[in-house]
Amino acid sequence: MTHPADRATGPGGAVCRWHPDRPTLLACSRCGTPACPDCLSPAPVGQLCRNCVGAAARQTPRVRQVGATTPYATYTLIAINVVVYIVAALQAHTSALTALNSRILWNGGLFEPKVADGEYYRLITSGFLHLSVWHIAANMIALLLIGAQLEKFMGTARFTGVYFISMLGGAAAVLALGDVNTLTAGASGAIYGLLGALLVIVVRGGQPPTQIVVIIALNLFITLAVPGISLWDHLGGLVFGTLTMAAIVYLPRLVPDGRSGRAALINRLTWVTLGGLVVVTALLGVAAALGR
Repeated sequence: MTHPADRATGPGGAVCRWHPDRPTLLACSRCGTPACPDCLSPAPVGQLCRNCVGAAARQTPRVRQVGATTPYATYTLIAINVVVYIVAALQAHTSALTALNSRILWNGGLFEPKVADGEYYRLITSGFLHLSVWHIAANMIALLLIGAQLEKFMGTARFTGVYFISMLGGAAAVLALGDVNTLTAGASGAIYGLLGALLVIVVRGGQPPTQIVVIIALNLFITLAVPGISLWDHLGGLVFGTLTMAAIVYLPRLVPDGRSGRAALINRLTWVTLGGLVVVTALLGVAAALGR
């Protein structure tokens, strides 16, 4: 048993607050509590004791994470598209290079007369079907390159919302303005929507949009130059993806900075906007099919 009078002390009788058997010449820069080197942490100015380090951590505001650390939605969408194409290629009974003769393609592709007959699910299923291995390869590479980065920035839920709104917007444009006797399939409309979303982010961040504008223009040129590519699917996806991202980025400006619960209100506004746009694009597609 140690008697208090027997404890070692440094000059002036200072001992560590957490280790009374250790004499020390050091003290916390904030509160002045004597402490040994093991109980002090470096600070921008001087050093802090255990108590002050804990108090500083509690006072540091938490930052709500919006983006995603891993692009799970992008990987999931790619996996679904690949699996669906494998099934379609096996059904085609020709080669893995084409799926033109598959039942799943003709039963799920975007075809205006069938949508008008009530097969509204084609607005979604057509976005997961591809005509050839080159078709799916180009789209999935683009989705991986664009989608992964965009999802990390936006977060999985918002990214998924933009993706499906773009898909539905592209389908609506095809049904409204495309050839009624042509079957359309592919994820291109959704991917063009992601390009539009990326353009909004670049502009909002104050960065030069030249590079992304050139990429969009080049892809639209290829769309016009190569036969068999749906221009309206690409344009529809691009327009709705751009509008959706613009709403996500700029609508929060309508909420005053000093308003109580501003962050929660902006979050609700975002989800109402995304939900509303999903409904609007789906209804536009159905109305376009029924009106022709």
